[in-house]
Amino acid sequence: MSGRRDGLIVVGMLVALVIGISLVYRQPQPVGPPWRIDGHGAYGLSGLHAGLEEAGIQTRRGLVPTIPAHGLTISVEPDQISRDEAASWLQSVRSGGTLLLATARPNAVTRALGLHFVGGGYASATAQGQYAFPDAQPPVGSVRSLTHLPEGSESLFTSDRGSLMVVVSLGEGSVWVMSDPRWLANSHVVETGLPIALPLAEVSGGETVFDEYHHGAAGRLGPFSFLPYSAQILLLQGALLALLAAVTAARRLGPLRPQREPATRSTVELARSLAQMHRGSRRIEAATQPLAHGFRRALGSAAEEAAGPLAALEGARDEGAAVKACNDVEHVMERRRSGDR
Repeated sequence: MSGRRDGLIVVGMLVALVIGISLVYRQPQPVGPPWRIDGHGAYGLSGLHAGLEEAGIQTRRGLVPTIPAHGLTISVEPDQISRDEAASWLQSVRSGGTLLLATARPNAVTRALGLHFVGGGYASATAQGQYAFPDAQPPVGSVRSLTHLPEGSESLFTSDRGSLMVVVSLGEGSVWVMSDPRWLANSHVVETGLPIALPLAEVSGGETVFDEYHHGAAGRLGPFSFLPYSAQILLLQGALLALLAAVTAARRLGPLRPQREPATRSTVELARSLAQMHRGSRRIEAATQPLAHGFRRALGSAAEEAAGPLAALEGARDEGAAVKACNDVEHVMERRRSGDR
């Protein structure tokens, strides 16, 4: 029986391990804002994603608030970037990452770079823009433009109000900021999105990551979610093995403390119950006489020490007197036991 129970425990642990692994490797498929690699419609990014993969660029969804320090990261209209996240992004860029940021509204990254947003205008390519993206044909008009370009940056596309796309070199990497997210959307992916993203992905090397964390695709994250999948699996296995070891040790070592002997009813309770039985007939001596005889036999030669309580028990005329006499006799017996020890 014990072996069968141990086998059931092991099988249960294995089932829990399989379920844990399936949950870790399960990739969520949320439905929500269109700025994702599975976003459809005119402002989705599925066309950009499909075009990069068709060109042999490895892509994946970015479901954490950080970006890698290698390859290309594409972020379109990120929502609620904290200052700490922006600092982390720029540090990754300085270490060799490339960031393509398309946004028509300021965020912590554009503020850290010192960029300001003003009204838009007609788009035209600069000499640097024609050299970097010769096949790009942006829409005629843009709703926003960029001013206050940081030192060392270059303007690639401009309007009569400012720049529409700038590149800022930071350390070993670079940040490419465009003020019109539509350039990367499905509506302009052939004319503008792919001609800009594809050269950047090829030059950056590595994989291309689409930032979906800042559109709510990741849900709530804890420290466990930031670990690599292999580390998550190892932690799950270690936790299950530790639980199995604890269960096995508990079974081998036995209970933490010995089980108590079941409590026995005292003679006082017996006296009370017997007295209640004979109360109606007014023959309480039918209970007190046998009790006194039993006490004398149990005390043996020490019965003389309890002569008074025994006599009181035999002569009791009500329950209270009988119970008190039983208590007194038990005190004598308890002292006797203590003296024997």
